[in-house]
Amino acid sequence: MSTLEEMGHVMRTAPGPAAGTREVADWYRRKALLLDHLANGGPATEATHMHALADVARQHAADLLSLSRNDLAPASWAVGRRTVQNSVGGLAASNGS
Repeated sequence: MSTLEEMGHVMRTAPGPAAGTREVADWYRRKALLLDHLANGGPATEATHMHALADVARQHAADLLSLSRNDLAPASWAVGRRTVQNSVGGLAASNGS
């Protein structure tokens, strides 16, 4: 698979809001592999940055799996991010609903 095909695959398979924790964690691992692959072909400064992003993606995957073992709510996969449900709820609240 070419790098461009790999990038497209990762982008097309991004999990949606209803995805399970394991599916999301697997996607973050694939993203980390892609970032490592991109880093291996770039200049040193960019490679360092790409490897750092890959490390963050791997850590996020590990955190998600750790959270799922602790039986937290399914929406908790969006660690440090706003979920769609929160956005909709916040929007409804701000519109006086």
